[in-house]
Amino acid sequence: MKGHPWLALNPERQRVWCTRFILATCVVMAVLWGVGQGLVVSKETGEPLGIEGRNDVVAFELRAEEVLRNWDAADTYEQREWSRRSLAQISLWLDMAFLLLYANAIALACLLRSSAWRSRWGVGLALVLAWGMWLAGALDAVENLALLLVLGGASEPWPAVARAAALPKFGLVLVGILYVLFSWPLGLARRLTGGLRRPPAV
Repeated sequence: MKGHPWLALNPERQRVWCTRFILATCVVMAVLWGVGQGLVVSKETGEPLGIEGRNDVVAFELRAEEVLRNWDAADTYEQREWSRRSLAQISLWLDMAFLLLYANAIALACLLRSSAWRSRWGVGLALVLAWGMWLAGALDAVENLALLLVLGGASEPWPAVARAAALPKFGLVLVGILYVLFSWPLGLARRLTGGLRRPPAV
């Protein structure tokens, strides 16, 4: 199978890099989760202000202006030392590193799990998804830059740009993860029923 930069490495080196990316992704994800907890508007704060939902970073990606208004109102009510705007900026800059990690982790996982498939389309889908993960990372970067502009005071079209980038990003990442998860038991079944055949060339 040809057509992606990671395929310049042999499968063993791909596994090494995939493992590194997965471990680093988990570490940064844990940090992002910790920062993200500071963005959530608690029920105790939200009810007196009429704020519904968690208003976390995912909500900010999809409803930037509304969530930002809720954050500012909650910060004023709570008289916080660290504003949610500041925490959101930290989260978005951390996400710039995170997108490089998860995009390559899933891309490599897709390429490695392509060996579970005997059909040409199953192998070819891995290549498409590997490129798709890089596209997801690029969309994530566009989304982050748009949201940073919103945090800096910019208005339309940047909230719409963030949402337009976030939705296909989530879709691509979900499809990539599902491909890897489905390929795992498929590969095991192939081994149990006589071993893996060499996947057809694309």
